[in-house]
Amino acid sequence: SRNNEIENLSISKKFKFKFQVSTINNDEDDEKQKINITIKNIETNKNQEIDFIPGLLYTKKNNLNSSSHSYFSPKQELIKTLEGIEQYHDFILLDFNFDGLEDFAIINYEGSNGGPQYAYYKQNSKGQFELDLQLTDDIRLFPIEINNKEKNLKFGHPSGCCKINTFVIKIQSNGKWKETYSKLDDIK
Repeated sequence: SRNNEIENLSISKKFKFKFQVSTINNDEDDEKQKINITIKNIETNKNQEIDFIPGLLYTKKNNLNSSSHSYFSPKQELIKTLEGIEQYHDFILLDFNFDGLEDFAIINYEGSNGGPQYAYYKQNSKGQFELDLQLTDDIRLFPIEINNKEKNLKFGHPSGCCKINTFVIKIQSNGKWKETYSKLDDIK
């Protein structure tokens, strides 16, 4: 088992994130990584440990790219993101459920023509992060727009060889996401 540790101190004002990437299977044909995420609350000095096993990471091998970015800006009405199919960040801080708390997305799968897929962790009222299964399992993509005013996320991604699917999801009062718009267009 090989290990690599990366610490990211500057992305959040409230938390310090440290990543330790290790190989959990030595079979060359089925090599998997495990990412241990240590989240230190700067105010309380308490740590939370998350063991995350990504779906498929082609380029990481035992080196989680230190590429990170923050879109956390709850007072900005509309945030247009810069994440793309070939150029993207591995770790992203944002407020995806519009509660004013920092949440994060971490790379979960890469290598397909549709671009990277993410696992989403939301912060609860106690300052702990928990996996958002609906965004992680059903949506997986990163939004092209975060609309804090309307409390929705807009996505755009390739569909097949020649189409682009654009859709919007809105968070409901029960915390679940509902699609409110969908359109399939030819790629121009």
